Amino acid sequence: MKLIAVALLASLPLMAHAQLKPGDVKIAKPPVLSSPAKTTAPSGYTWVAYPEGKLSNLKLNGWNVLKERTKDGNYAISLSVEDIAKKGKFLTGLTYNFVPNFRAKAKVAPSQYAINFINSLRPKYVKATTVKSVTQNGFVYSSMTAQAPDKTVVMNLVISDDAADTLRIITCEAPEVIWTRSAENACRQMLSTLQLAH
Repeated sequence: MKLIAVALLASLPLMAHAQLKPGDVKIAKPPVLSSPAKTTAPSGYTWVAYPEGKLSNLKLNGWNVLKERTKDGNYAISLSVEDIAKKGKFLTGLTYNFVPNFRAKAKVAPSQYAINFINSLRPKYVKATTVKSVTQNGFVYSSMTAQAPDKTVVMNLVISDDAADTLRIITCEAPEVIWTRSAENACRQMLSTLQLAH
């Protein structure tokens, strides 16, 4: 997975909004909005602070970290088994993209764009879950898990914040054999403990 550029985000077509009913989405462990210094990392993980992207996130010990800032003022961080700085991509890992001042770049509110973006990914996948959305603590979370043609399992999460005019795109992926063995649990642990700031 390569880091998502803003030009790609802004160029994607808007698709019909998924119709959801109350109770369709349940977050077992909602993201925590506290300082990682106050929260002890579980065994096998360490905290990675990313103030530019208004995020603290768990990282599996031994995984690599790559932080980047684009010329458009966006931020990206990747946590991966493979060293992206050397290989230019990874097979197993998590990518977090933070887009501030979203309306000026995409000409649409972050919440409106979020589900449309995640729905636009569906045609690329062999199998995909229904897009689910839930609002919590001022953030709108839209998610989908899918399988790519190359048998990579991908968990997509888009977090929009209209009040702060920000969009976050988070993708956690791994080859299917690694996903079922260990990567799914790692992704769920990292995504369920995201610490976001507005």
